[in-house]
Amino acid sequence: MKKKVEIPVGQKVRGYGVLNEYGEFEFTPEQTGTRQGRVKVIKTGSNYTLSSTKNSLILHCNIKKGLTLAMIKELTQVMSNIIMDLKSYAI
Repeated sequence: MKKKVEIPVGQKVRGYGVLNEYGEFEFTPEQTGTRQGRVKVIKTGSNYTLSSTKNSLILHCNIKKGLTLAMIKELTQVMSNIIMDLKSYAI
């Protein structure tokens, strides 16, 4: 059963969308509550996201599965980009 969701017209809404195998586009808005706005995105790269909270720094990186050496090489490249970003932003 589909639920009706109140989405404001003409405003940007955070969330995600999925195109299912039947060609239907389904959008799910971000869940908001008492913790809304506590995690702030600083930078989004091609394969990483750098976010911060009041006391923490959050690193989220995507690395392709494969040979161990290739994964280590990709991880070092991502970490190099993150270190450059940390140096350029006053966090």
